[in-house]
Amino acid sequence: RLGRLLGAPTRLHVERTLEGELPATAHREIAAIVRRTMGRRGSVISLGKTLHVRVRGNREARFFELRLSVRDGKTHVIVEEDLGQVAGGVFGGIGGGAGFGGLGAILPMLMLAAGPWIGMIAAPLWLGTVFGFSRFLFASIAERRKTAHIALVSEIARVAQSVLERSSASARARVRVAEGDVAGTDERDEAGTDEHDEAGEETPLAGDAPTTRSARP
Repeated sequence: RLGRLLGAPTRLHVERTLEGELPATAHREIAAIVRRTMGRRGSVISLGKTLHVRVRGNREARFFELRLSVRDGKTHVIVEEDLGQVAGGVFGGIGGGAGFGGLGAILPMLMLAAGPWIGMIAAPLWLGTVFGFSRFLFASIAERRKTAHIALVSEIARVAQSVLERSSASARARVRVAEGDVAGTDERDEAGTDEHDEAGEETPLAGDAPTTRSARP
């Protein structure tokens, strides 16, 4: 409801899910992408396969968070930003300053020129105009930042997908090597068994004659 009144939600949320479990070795690269996009370092927490990057406070009033987690064979990327302080600056600064401040400056002159009745028309018209401009400005800021978040999540997904594909290819290569080692061991065992069987067979010596036993009459 508040978002409808202000023209945009006060909290942005962009989420994407990837197939596969991203290894923790990719956290450094993803944190570097976030820092480059945001233009500042922020705080980075990497615990197991979970990554949390947070950027808090500056002159642009950024309250940004990225959470990356692995669960059930999937990687979840979530980007959020709280725009409450931005909304307060836009509506409080412009609405309070230009709205009531400007009205206090021009209303007495209008009333002296056209009469007291002009205030009943000028005041709502002026405040409505200032609020509409503030609403448009806040919606523009929110839309611009959401577009940037979508682009950031897409870049992170691209890097993560590349890492996952490399990890999968490496795992398949290790499986093939292991299968080859097992097959080679089996062949060597079979060859050793055949040699042992051949060596164990008894062959008659040259010159040995077969013995026979004659039956008595």
